[in-house]
Amino acid sequence: HPRGKNMIGAFYQPRLVLADLKTLETLLFRELRSGMAEVIKYGIIKDEVFFKELYRTLVPSLEQDRAFYEHIVYRSCSIKGEIVSADEKEGGLRAILNFGHTLGHALESAAEYKYFNHGEAVNYGMLLASRLARLEGLLDLKSLLLIEDLLFRVGFKKLPAWLNLELIREGLKYDKKRKEGRLIFILPEKIGRVGIYSDISPAKVDKIILDLLKEFYKFNEDFNENNVN
Repeated sequence: HPRGKNMIGAFYQPRLVLADLKTLETLLFRELRSGMAEVIKYGIIKDEVFFKELYRTLVPSLEQDRAFYEHIVYRSCSIKGEIVSADEKEGGLRAILNFGHTLGHALESAAEYKYFNHGEAVNYGMLLASRLARLEGLLDLKSLLLIEDLLFRVGFKKLPAWLNLELIREGLKYDKKRKEGRLIFILPEKIGRVGIYSDISPAKVDKIILDLLKEFYKFNEDFNENNVN
């Protein structure tokens, strides 16, 4: 849809789901890294033990053995299956799968779906949502630092010099996740648990976006004040 992702959809149950690990061997590193961002998401939203396993074993090169990939694919699918089985049509619980996606989709939209792939944008979205949770007093500093460390280990695509707050705001404007006109954010309250919030101050959202832009452009020769206006 020209206004954003997931604006139109339907629910049909599959007869069979295949998860063949051989397909991972066909992926470029960029795509593998993007998928790993979604794997980390499942630990943050629903399974602290899984998160700690990833924190302990994940290496930046993503050169892991088959047993590692078997485990993370199985656990990720299991967590998603538990959630969607309990809430097939996103009446409540299923919304937690959107952790990192509100701001992630805004980044994709700001770049007209040409610069970031989905996982790259979601990785940024999870970083921003976690920082927003800390700013709101929902998440303790130690947990935030653990989340950030794991997200940075996966890595971030360099932000383009033309990206600014206004473009990201425009992307947020058409997000499907709204309640009475207000944006809904999925924010971590601890590792392994998130909450659904629709009362977040736009000024706080602006702050975490601006802080991110300043941080990521700080040592970038393309940085100038126009990037954060």
